[in-house]
Amino acid sequence: MALLYNRKAFSHRPLPSTRSGLASMIRDEPSFFDGRVGTYDVALSGVGYMFATQDAQRGFQASRLVESLGRAKAKTYCCTNDMVRDVATGALVLAYNVIGSYALEQVRRDPRLGILLLSDYALVFTRSVLVTKDSDAKAAAGDFVRFLLSDEGQTLVDRGSSLFPLVESLREGQTFFESRFEGSTSFLPIRLRPSLLTWLDERKKAKFLRDWQASIKGG
Repeated sequence: MALLYNRKAFSHRPLPSTRSGLASMIRDEPSFFDGRVGTYDVALSGVGYMFATQDAQRGFQASRLVESLGRAKAKTYCCTNDMVRDVATGALVLAYNVIGSYALEQVRRDPRLGILLLSDYALVFTRSVLVTKDSDAKAAAGDFVRFLLSDEGQTLVDRGSSLFPLVESLREGQTFFESRFEGSTSFLPIRLRPSLLTWLDERKKAKFLRDWQASIKGG
């Protein structure tokens, strides 16, 4: 997950490097950020809810940031593309927790946009491929998966898409992330395991959403 920002808005001011820094920046400059920050509506967006719950597991900085977003009257969205649009036009100065692979393609084409990885961590969710037991084309499906994991397939992912390859970029020795994002970070994969189901418990989810909405609304 990444932070998307409007380059003109930040042309004469520093970018945050951590979530703590972002929370402090929003708190210290209310006139600049008021109504001009975007993030997912976690009650509306399933992926936004997943990111928010994963953030919450990282400690108090996540709740502090949500409270800062609430004080700034942050706008909430269903989708990354809508946030990208509003950051590009200047309706937002930044958007928090956008899906990097979705935003990158538009950042490449639009000089108004910048994309940053915060240095404390960046959440990464996996795109999984599998061949089912009942597949009618197991051999072809297996060949496709092997191609995806081959050097040729990974190079195609690296150079021809915004998806994150499993191998380093061949471009001047840079990694995929170094060649496309600003900043450096520690990556925290969201692993496919039973613990993810914890946040789908109805009572737990209802409480999380109540607390989040109270914070984001400044209540």
